[in-house]
Amino acid sequence: MRRMIVCASVAFMALLVACSSPVTEPRSVEVAEPPQPRSNPYISAHRAGAAYAPENTMMAIRNVRRLGIEDIELDIQLTADNVLVFLHDDTLDRTTDCTGPVNAQLWAAIQNCDAAYWFTPGEPVTRGVENGNHPLRGQNVLMPTADEVFAYIQNNPEDTTTTYTIEVKNVPSESNFDPSGTIVSTALVNKIAEYPGLEDRIIVQSFWPASLTTVQQLNPNLRTLFLVSESVTQVNAQNTITFASTNGFDIAAPEHDTSDLNQAAVTAAHDAGLLLVPWTADQIEDLDRMAEIGVDVVITNFPACALIRYERDNGLPVLAPEIGGDDGFDACPDV
Repeated sequence: MRRMIVCASVAFMALLVACSSPVTEPRSVEVAEPPQPRSNPYISAHRAGAAYAPENTMMAIRNVRRLGIEDIELDIQLTADNVLVFLHDDTLDRTTDCTGPVNAQLWAAIQNCDAAYWFTPGEPVTRGVENGNHPLRGQNVLMPTADEVFAYIQNNPEDTTTTYTIEVKNVPSESNFDPSGTIVSTALVNKIAEYPGLEDRIIVQSFWPASLTTVQQLNPNLRTLFLVSESVTQVNAQNTITFASTNGFDIAAPEHDTSDLNQAAVTAAHDAGLLLVPWTADQIEDLDRMAEIGVDVVITNFPACALIRYERDNGLPVLAPEIGGDDGFDACPDV
């Protein structure tokens, strides 16, 4: 991915604005001309390509890097003893053989949880159900810490271009919700600072604006991406773009099926100095439509399918090599 330049109702959107602290002045974006619509979007592997390897694990990260994906999307949580760990949910139940909220447990108590326990190849995301193929159970696939992932990025000098989009999980309905948006964002920014050069490779994203404002205040060089779900918040693409621009965020990320996500929305984002990065497009028709309207990046659980649709396929097996048995596996989802 090239270097990126630059909610349940209207009432909930007002709450977001109120909780995002004083509005940050938009950062100036130095570009010769506005970004142009892309007929061949960059690809972001959602949860590090959750259809091909256990989500948010080192195995998944290594796999999508092997496939040549430009951006790797990850989710971060904070344990009770302030260890940053990559996991999507606020609890361990869906993706591991452990249970309970992450933020209520010490890292030592959960570091050996089996992060592949419920993984089934080809599922868009892990569903956590018993009736399925779980080929990596008991294979020592663990949740990685921020230190493990950041050291991996820093110690791979042959790869200087892959970016990592990290979501600060901060949702009102979850056990770790922090209205101030300071706790996890501060821990993440401080951890990034321990790894020189990493800030150019990382984008921080969140559904909660205050979490992004904290990032901006602590390190203005880190790029920020504002996520919105129209199905939850009734906020459309144009409003997402306006809100992101007004608050000085770099990237607007509406849901891929947002009602007004079209070429006009892409143009509006570019005119505002933003990139438009819809999530999460998995079906072939949705991947094709994202290219047709010219989005900058498409987030997907099936990144190898996107490579095929955008004629960048390298012919490699798509499942993580540790799984084996890739013959006949379809890179695209079953319909």
